[in-house]
Amino acid sequence: MPGSGARSPPGPGPRRHSLAFVLSLAACAVLAGAKSLAAIADWAADAPPNVLARLCGPCREPDRGPVAPATVRRVLQRIDGDALDTAVGSWLAGRERAAGQEENDSDRRPLPSLAADGKTVRGARRTDGTQVHLLAAMTGTGLVTAQREVDATTNEITVCQPLLAPLNLHGTVVTFDALHSQTAHARFIAEDKHAHYLALIKGNQPTLHQWLKALPWRDVPLLNKTRATAHGRDEIRRIKAATIAGIAFRVRPPASNGGLCPSSE
Repeated sequence: MPGSGARSPPGPGPRRHSLAFVLSLAACAVLAGAKSLAAIADWAADAPPNVLARLCGPCREPDRGPVAPATVRRVLQRIDGDALDTAVGSWLAGRERAAGQEENDSDRRPLPSLAADGKTVRGARRTDGTQVHLLAAMTGTGLVTAQREVDATTNEITVCQPLLAPLNLHGTVVTFDALHSQTAHARFIAEDKHAHYLALIKGNQPTLHQWLKALPWRDVPLLNKTRATAHGRDEIRRIKAATIAGIAFRVRPPASNGGLCPSSE
Protein backbone atom coordinates (compact mmCIF):
# COMPACT_ATOMS: atom_id res chain seq x y z
CA MET A 1 0.00 0.00 0.00
CA PRO A 2 1.16 3.55 -0.60
CA GLY A 3 3.08 4.90 2.33
CA SER A 4 3.55 1.48 3.94
CA GLY A 5 7.23 1.35 3.05
CA ALA A 6 6.83 -1.93 1.15
CA ARG A 7 9.11 -2.38 -1.85
CA SER A 8 8.60 -4.39 -4.99
CA PRO A 9 11.00 -7.32 -5.50
CA PRO A 10 14.15 -6.40 -7.37
CA GLY A 11 14.37 -7.24 -11.05
CA PRO A 12 16.82 -9.75 -12.45
CA GLY A 13 20.42 -8.68 -12.11
CA PRO A 14 22.92 -8.54 -14.94
CA ARG A 15 23.82 -11.87 -16.50
CA ARG A 16 27.48 -12.78 -16.18
CA HIS A 17 29.18 -15.25 -18.48
CA SER A 18 32.74 -16.53 -18.25
CA LEU A 19 35.21 -15.46 -20.92
CA ALA A 20 35.94 -19.14 -21.63
CA PHE A 21 32.27 -19.67 -22.47
CA VAL A 22 32.20 -16.70 -24.87
CA LEU A 23 35.42 -17.83 -26.57
CA SER A 24 34.07 -21.38 -26.90
CA LEU A 25 30.96 -20.01 -28.58
CA ALA A 26 33.11 -17.99 -30.98
CA ALA A 27 35.29 -21.01 -31.83
CA CYS A 28 32.25 -23.18 -32.55
CA ALA A 29 30.68 -20.45 -34.66
CA VAL A 30 33.81 -20.12 -36.79
CA LEU A 31 34.00 -23.90 -37.24
CA ALA A 32 30.37 -23.76 -38.37
CA GLY A 33 31.21 -21.19 -41.05
CA ALA A 34 30.83 -17.78 -39.35
CA LYS A 35 33.15 -15.22 -40.97
CA SER A 36 32.37 -12.03 -39.04
CA LEU A 37 31.66 -10.86 -35.52
CA ALA A 38 28.01 -10.35 -36.42
CA ALA A 39 27.78 -13.91 -37.79
CA ILE A 40 29.41 -15.28 -34.62
CA ALA A 41 26.88 -13.42 -32.46
CA ASP A 42 23.99 -14.69 -34.60
CA TRP A 43 25.22 -18.28 -34.33
CA ALA A 44 25.51 -17.97 -30.54
CA ALA A 45 22.00 -16.54 -30.28
CA ASP A 46 20.58 -19.45 -32.29
CA ALA A 47 22.56 -22.18 -30.50
CA PRO A 48 20.25 -24.71 -28.81
CA PRO A 49 20.38 -25.14 -25.02
CA ASN A 50 22.06 -28.57 -25.21
CA VAL A 51 24.99 -27.05 -27.16
CA LEU A 52 25.28 -24.18 -24.67
CA ALA A 53 25.25 -26.70 -21.83
CA ARG A 54 28.10 -28.71 -23.41
CA LEU A 55 30.10 -25.47 -23.59
CA CYS A 56 29.56 -24.96 -19.83
CA GLY A 57 27.11 -22.11 -20.23
CA PRO A 58 25.58 -20.91 -16.93
CA CYS A 59 22.04 -22.12 -16.24
CA ARG A 60 20.05 -19.66 -14.10
CA GLU A 61 16.59 -20.77 -15.21
CA PRO A 62 16.34 -24.61 -15.03
CA ASP A 63 13.18 -24.68 -17.10
CA ARG A 64 14.91 -22.85 -19.99
CA GLY A 65 18.46 -24.10 -19.78
CA PRO A 66 21.59 -22.03 -20.55
CA VAL A 67 21.17 -18.77 -22.45
CA ALA A 68 23.75 -17.29 -24.83
CA PRO A 69 25.18 -13.89 -23.86
CA ALA A 70 23.99 -10.87 -25.79
CA THR A 71 27.42 -9.21 -25.70
CA VAL A 72 29.47 -11.70 -27.73
CA ARG A 73 30.40 -9.14 -30.33
CA ARG A 74 31.51 -6.49 -27.82
CA VAL A 75 33.57 -9.00 -25.83
CA LEU A 76 35.41 -10.23 -28.93
CA GLN A 77 36.13 -6.65 -30.03
CA ARG A 78 37.84 -5.90 -26.71
CA ILE A 79 40.05 -9.00 -26.55
CA ASP A 80 43.81 -8.55 -27.04
CA GLY A 81 44.52 -10.99 -29.86
CA ASP A 82 48.23 -11.40 -29.04
CA ALA A 83 47.47 -12.04 -25.36
CA LEU A 84 44.87 -14.66 -26.31
CA ASP A 85 47.29 -16.34 -28.72
CA THR A 86 49.96 -16.41 -25.99
CA ALA A 87 47.57 -17.97 -23.46
CA VAL A 88 46.26 -20.63 -25.84
CA GLY A 89 49.75 -21.38 -27.18
CA SER A 90 51.17 -21.78 -23.67
CA TRP A 91 48.38 -24.19 -22.77
CA LEU A 92 48.98 -26.26 -25.91
CA ALA A 93 52.74 -26.26 -25.33
CA GLY A 94 52.19 -27.52 -21.79
CA ARG A 95 50.05 -30.38 -23.06
CA GLU A 96 52.71 -31.23 -25.63
CA ARG A 97 55.46 -31.33 -22.99
CA ALA A 98 53.33 -33.47 -20.68
CA ALA A 99 52.62 -35.94 -23.48
CA GLY A 100 56.31 -36.10 -24.34
CA GLN A 101 57.30 -36.87 -20.77
CA GLU A 102 54.94 -39.83 -20.72
CA GLU A 103 56.71 -41.39 -23.69
CA ASN A 104 59.79 -43.54 -23.35
CA ASP A 105 62.88 -41.35 -22.79
CA SER A 106 65.08 -42.93 -25.40
CA ASP A 107 68.27 -41.41 -26.80
CA ARG A 108 67.05 -42.47 -30.24
CA ARG A 109 63.87 -40.43 -30.02
CA PRO A 110 63.89 -37.53 -32.56
CA LEU A 111 64.46 -34.05 -31.25
CA PRO A 112 61.34 -31.89 -30.92
CA SER A 113 60.73 -29.62 -33.90
CA LEU A 114 59.03 -26.29 -34.51
CA ALA A 115 58.23 -24.69 -37.88
CA ALA A 116 57.75 -20.91 -38.21
CA ASP A 117 55.71 -19.86 -41.22
CA GLY A 118 53.43 -17.03 -42.25
CA LYS A 119 50.06 -17.14 -43.99
CA THR A 120 47.53 -14.57 -45.13
CA VAL A 121 44.15 -15.23 -43.51
CA ARG A 122 41.63 -15.78 -46.25
CA GLY A 123 38.53 -13.61 -45.91
CA ALA A 124 39.85 -11.51 -43.00
CA ARG A 125 40.45 -7.80 -43.57
CA ARG A 126 41.31 -4.85 -41.35
CA THR A 127 39.27 -1.67 -41.21
CA ASP A 128 41.63 -0.08 -43.78
CA GLY A 129 40.98 -2.93 -46.23
CA THR A 130 44.36 -4.67 -45.85
CA GLN A 131 44.39 -8.44 -45.40
CA VAL A 132 45.34 -10.01 -42.09
CA HIS A 133 48.68 -11.85 -42.15
CA LEU A 134 49.80 -14.12 -39.31
CA LEU A 135 53.15 -15.66 -38.40
CA ALA A 136 52.70 -18.92 -36.53
CA ALA A 137 54.92 -21.53 -34.88
CA MET A 138 53.74 -25.13 -35.24
CA THR A 139 55.17 -28.23 -33.57
CA GLY A 140 55.98 -31.46 -35.38
CA THR A 141 52.71 -32.91 -34.07
CA GLY A 142 50.66 -30.12 -35.65
CA LEU A 143 49.99 -27.89 -32.62
CA VAL A 144 50.22 -24.11 -33.11
CA THR A 145 51.95 -22.97 -29.91
CA ALA A 146 52.46 -19.32 -30.87
CA GLN A 147 50.92 -16.88 -33.32
CA ARG A 148 51.24 -13.16 -33.99
CA GLU A 149 49.68 -10.75 -36.43
CA VAL A 150 52.07 -9.06 -38.87
CA ASP A 151 51.31 -5.37 -39.12
CA ALA A 152 50.52 -4.10 -42.61
CA THR A 153 53.40 -1.59 -42.40
CA THR A 154 56.08 -4.23 -41.78
CA ASN A 155 56.86 -7.89 -42.60
CA GLU A 156 57.40 -11.26 -40.92
CA ILE A 157 61.07 -10.60 -40.16
CA THR A 158 60.27 -8.09 -37.41
CA VAL A 159 57.76 -10.47 -35.79
CA CYS A 160 59.84 -13.67 -35.78
CA GLN A 161 61.89 -13.10 -32.62
CA PRO A 162 58.96 -11.73 -30.55
CA LEU A 163 56.99 -14.80 -31.65
CA LEU A 164 59.64 -17.25 -30.43
CA ALA A 165 60.86 -15.32 -27.37
CA PRO A 166 58.30 -16.67 -24.84
CA LEU A 167 58.73 -20.30 -25.95
CA ASN A 168 60.95 -22.92 -24.32
CA LEU A 169 63.01 -24.04 -27.31
CA HIS A 170 65.95 -25.71 -25.54
CA GLY A 171 67.05 -28.61 -27.74
CA THR A 172 64.34 -27.95 -30.34
CA VAL A 173 65.03 -27.92 -34.09
CA VAL A 174 63.51 -24.72 -35.51
CA THR A 175 62.80 -24.56 -39.24
CA PHE A 176 61.80 -21.53 -41.29
CA ASP A 177 61.66 -20.42 -44.91
CA ALA A 178 64.20 -18.35 -46.81
CA LEU A 179 62.74 -15.03 -45.67
CA HIS A 180 63.86 -15.73 -42.10
CA SER A 181 67.31 -16.99 -43.01
CA GLN A 182 68.88 -13.97 -41.36
CA THR A 183 72.06 -13.90 -39.28
CA ALA A 184 70.24 -12.15 -36.42
CA HIS A 185 67.57 -14.88 -36.34
CA ALA A 186 70.18 -17.63 -36.36
CA ARG A 187 72.09 -16.02 -33.50
CA PHE A 188 68.90 -15.54 -31.49
CA ILE A 189 67.83 -19.18 -31.92
CA ALA A 190 71.23 -20.72 -31.25
CA GLU A 191 72.66 -18.43 -28.58
CA ASP A 192 69.61 -17.01 -26.79
CA LYS A 193 67.14 -19.90 -27.09
CA HIS A 194 69.73 -22.74 -27.02
CA ALA A 195 68.03 -24.41 -29.97
CA HIS A 196 69.08 -25.83 -33.33
CA TYR A 197 67.93 -24.47 -36.67
CA LEU A 198 67.60 -25.44 -40.32
CA ALA A 199 68.04 -22.44 -42.61
CA LEU A 200 66.71 -22.42 -46.16
CA ILE A 201 69.03 -20.38 -48.38
CA LYS A 202 67.71 -18.76 -51.56
CA GLY A 203 68.26 -15.60 -53.59
CA ASN A 204 67.70 -13.21 -50.67
CA GLN A 205 71.18 -14.32 -49.49
CA PRO A 206 72.88 -14.10 -52.93
CA THR A 207 76.50 -14.50 -51.86
CA LEU A 208 75.83 -17.46 -49.59
CA HIS A 209 73.44 -19.00 -52.12
CA GLN A 210 76.04 -18.93 -54.87
CA TRP A 211 78.71 -20.26 -52.50
CA LEU A 212 76.55 -23.20 -51.45
CA LYS A 213 75.41 -23.89 -55.01
CA ALA A 214 79.03 -24.18 -56.13
CA LEU A 215 79.83 -26.96 -53.65
CA PRO A 216 80.54 -30.42 -55.16
CA TRP A 217 77.10 -31.86 -54.37
CA ARG A 218 77.53 -34.70 -56.88
CA ASP A 219 80.22 -36.12 -54.61
CA VAL A 220 77.95 -36.05 -51.52
CA PRO A 221 75.95 -39.28 -50.92
CA LEU A 222 72.17 -39.05 -51.34
CA LEU A 223 70.40 -39.70 -48.02
CA ASN A 224 66.79 -39.58 -49.16
CA LYS A 225 64.58 -38.60 -52.10
CA THR A 226 60.85 -37.87 -52.27
CA ARG A 227 58.55 -37.05 -55.16
CA ALA A 228 55.08 -35.58 -54.78
CA THR A 229 52.57 -33.27 -56.39
CA ALA A 230 51.98 -30.08 -54.37
CA HIS A 231 50.82 -26.56 -55.15
CA GLY A 232 50.01 -27.63 -58.69
CA ARG A 233 53.51 -28.83 -59.54
CA ASP A 234 55.61 -31.98 -59.43
CA GLU A 235 58.16 -31.67 -56.62
CA ILE A 236 61.32 -33.74 -56.25
CA ARG A 237 63.25 -33.25 -53.01
CA ARG A 238 66.69 -34.69 -52.32
CA ILE A 239 68.46 -34.70 -48.95
CA LYS A 240 72.23 -34.60 -48.67
CA ALA A 241 74.35 -33.69 -45.64
CA ALA A 242 77.88 -32.33 -45.53
CA THR A 243 80.13 -30.63 -42.97
CA ILE A 244 81.52 -27.39 -44.36
CA ALA A 245 84.20 -25.24 -42.71
CA GLY A 246 84.14 -21.45 -42.92
CA ILE A 247 80.52 -21.07 -44.01
CA ALA A 248 79.47 -17.42 -44.38
CA PHE A 249 76.14 -17.85 -42.54
CA ARG A 250 77.87 -18.72 -39.29
CA VAL A 251 76.61 -18.75 -35.72
CA ARG A 252 78.41 -21.04 -33.30
CA PRO A 253 75.86 -22.85 -31.10
CA PRO A 254 76.39 -23.56 -27.41
CA ALA A 255 78.13 -26.84 -26.58
CA SER A 256 74.83 -28.28 -25.35
CA ASN A 257 73.31 -27.88 -28.81
CA GLY A 258 75.29 -30.69 -30.34
CA GLY A 259 76.35 -28.58 -33.32
CA LEU A 260 73.32 -28.96 -35.58
CA CYS A 261 73.54 -25.41 -36.91
CA PRO A 262 75.16 -24.81 -40.31
CA SER A 263 78.14 -23.30 -38.46
CA SER A 264 79.42 -26.70 -37.27
CA GLU A 265 82.95 -27.21 -38.44
